[in-house]
Amino acid sequence: MAQAPIPPPASMPAWLTMRWENVMTHYTSPPYQASRDLLNATLSLYFTVERRFLVDPQPYFFFQPASDASQKIGLIPAFTVVKAAAKAQDDTLVVVVEIKREDVSMETARRQLTDYLVYAAGKQRAATLNGFLVAGDVVERHYLPAAGSAAVPVQDPTDYHVTGAAFYQLLYDISMRN
Repeated sequence: MAQAPIPPPASMPAWLTMRWENVMTHYTSPPYQASRDLLNATLSLYFTVERRFLVDPQPYFFFQPASDASQKIGLIPAFTVVKAAAKAQDDTLVVVVEIKREDVSMETARRQLTDYLVYAAGKQRAATLNGFLVAGDVVERHYLPAAGSAAVPVQDPTDYHVTGAAFYQLLYDISMRN
């Protein structure tokens, strides 16, 4: 008899929290690569392969804008998390993550994340599709409500931080719901 998958930890391991804190104390705006590496570790901790999740760094979304069917546009978020199926086309999109680069304004980064979420609205996705914009220590959560509703992302008013218990709890909750 197969064992049930091990649930993710309810809190971040101390070494990973200390690594995040170390990066945050040495940089006012951490280098993209440092944030990317630590986010990969954080997402992989909560969205485990044993529970059929795949954390995909820099996946490529293609879509055709309604205004020009001959044109293909590519979107590249920092990460996506999917609940994996036997065939990739049957995967369920659960999370989209964008990391704000130093040379990009917050408004531009928010627009990028919104574009990813709106694009994903018509795809196979979790009931609530979560998007995270990571800017240094700050994490903004944007989400699309239940599938079938208007494809208008909502911004969560909660202030999350990459080293904060509330962010870890949110990742845990999303993982357990999916």
